[in-house]
Amino acid sequence: MKKRGEIEALIRRLRQTLFVSGFLNIVLLTLIFYHWAAPVSFELPKSRPDVPALSKHTSSGQLMISSYQMPFHQLVNRLEEQGPVECGYCVRDFALACLVAKFHFDLPRALDGIELPERLVTFHGQEHLGPFPLYPGLSDHHYQRIVTFAKTEKWPFTAEGLFIRMQQHQEKIPKSLAHAFMMTREFITMNERFPERNPLEVARMMLDTNWAICISALKNSLPERILIDYLQAGSPTAARMLLESDFHYAVRQLDDSSTLRIFELLGETHPLSERYAEQLLQTPRGDDVWNLARTQVAVPEKEPEELLYMVQEGDSLWKISRHYNVELDDLKRFNHLDSDNIRPGKILKIP
Repeated sequence: MKKRGEIEALIRRLRQTLFVSGFLNIVLLTLIFYHWAAPVSFELPKSRPDVPALSKHTSSGQLMISSYQMPFHQLVNRLEEQGPVECGYCVRDFALACLVAKFHFDLPRALDGIELPERLVTFHGQEHLGPFPLYPGLSDHHYQRIVTFAKTEKWPFTAEGLFIRMQQHQEKIPKSLAHAFMMTREFITMNERFPERNPLEVARMMLDTNWAICISALKNSLPERILIDYLQAGSPTAARMLLESDFHYAVRQLDDSSTLRIFELLGETHPLSERYAEQLLQTPRGDDVWNLARTQVAVPEKEPEELLYMVQEGDSLWKISRHYNVELDDLKRFNHLDSDNIRPGKILKIP
């Protein structure tokens, strides 16, 4: 009996062990599934606290204000100046701060992603400058790499800096600049939301707005939601892409505000406007949408019907001209008549 009890106890322990093991396997498989199936999200930059502001009357404040007025290449040359200023910083530290804050210089890329301690400072004087990032941990070796990167890289800027320069070039964007922007994490993330669209089209949609809108739109994973964000921000490219990619959604799901925005951005002459208007007139939309849609639908003009008259017994050209209120000469000219004589049964065209 004792052995039988021990065997039963052993069986109970085995059952408990198998139950716990099965439960843990289910939990593990669930975690693995959600890890791989969850949509990729875009991490927004973390905000950084400011440190107390410095006055323009300090040597660093004076240096920062003068450096802020310098062009890019001059600030790059200053990266090799090691003259001390104050608070343990050199001239090159303030030149780098201006390059990063004003020109969006891509410091992480210059240093191959090395993470560095950063201190934000602002400068107050006749004008408010900042915040500017100072990097107390940079060595001579770091600065050598930064200078080499700044002088050899054609577009040594962050994604935001590249974006700003593309907007400045407008329709004449250099191919090398566009290529550099399309290699950024921000663009790649946005482009992945629209795998069936041309990357140049996605870039044009982004350039229709501003960088803050681009960063905000990256928080959405649904293409329709992204297009609506850009639509509300005033992107004609987003309006066209929305109609081309999901016309039924635009007709049935968009609210009246977004619908009116599409017409505003596309304009009356766009071929999609008339088709969109025709479909909207078949839905129970508000008066504003209906009235605007009616103006977009082309109504073919009817050709004026030709007015004919058969001459009766006792008629004369003068009598007919008076009846139809036309000039006698016009009536003759319109019917190619050389005289006033007409016979009953003749068909006259009335001008």
